Amino acid sequence: PQTKLLTFRNLAEAACLQYRFEGKETLGKGPLVVALDKSGSMQGDKDVWATALALAVLGVAQHERRPFALICFDSDVKHEAIVMPGTMLPEAALFVAPDFGTDIDKAVRRGLQIITERPGGLRAADIVLITDGISEPMLAPELRERAVKLGVTVLGVAIDVEPSRLTPWCDEVVAARDMTGIDDDLANVLFGR
Repeated sequence: PQTKLLTFRNLAEAACLQYRFEGKETLGKGPLVVALDKSGSMQGDKDVWATALALAVLGVAQHERRPFALICFDSDVKHEAIVMPGTMLPEAALFVAPDFGTDIDKAVRRGLQIITERPGGLRAADIVLITDGISEPMLAPELRERAVKLGVTVLGVAIDVEPSRLTPWCDEVVAARDMTGIDDDLANVLFGR
């Protein structure tokens, strides 16, 4: 109370000391929705590698007690599972066979629906799209706009395809060309956040 008038004078004269705190700090880690491509073009090593990558993301989510949802898709959503901390991924999710074409629009749309429909666990989730990207981006602008409104980041993992194929749906895309391992850039993007 004694310095109230002095503070107002200093504010009016722009003479107050001000501090701005800046820094690079990792934000809180939220839930994840993984959209895993199970189309015919993913058969063989690409499917094995993509499924292993999805399981690795699940392992990180479980270790950090983060909710996780898996969407297996081709031209439609073939299987989905929601795994809350401390629960197991249903075994059926591991044995979804690749078949048919690819519709990334349907997978991203379903991911956004899961995020908006879940009042608790997955409300602040981000989407990880693992695909070879062979899909027409007809509805991608609408889905990107909806994701932005929800505060959802869509990370694409382009398997053995140009990353530009996924940019219509994704905020960030990383390329995975070598199916024998994960390079440092890909690992940092997927597991470092």
